Amino acid sequence: MSILIKGMEMPESCYRCPMANDDFYLCGATEKYLENDSEERRPDWCPLVEIPTPHGRLGDLDKLKADHSMKNDCAECEKELQGSSRSCEYDRIYSKMDFCQWIDNAETVIEPEGRE
Repeated sequence: MSILIKGMEMPESCYRCPMANDDFYLCGATEKYLENDSEERRPDWCPLVEIPTPHGRLGDLDKLKADHSMKNDCAECEKELQGSSRSCEYDRIYSKMDFCQWIDNAETVIEPEGRE
């Protein structure tokens, strides 16, 4: 599970990080001991990830593909084989409008930020 803290800037070092535990010199996110140079930089194992702003809404596109029986690899796709080609290669059942509607209706994981 992950946590997004809106408005928080990425700390340059453990010393400036709100997750650092001053009493035990532990990272509050990982419970690992902070390194000697933690006042100057973040260690390689730091779990914090910066999400650049502005950004659009972020959604779970893997779930969207799964909901519509799509896979990442064509060989694993659940669509039927018709002879030597896949039915999805020549399928005209879905329109561009269908795909747009699926994307528009997909659950938003993180709301857009920094755009107006």
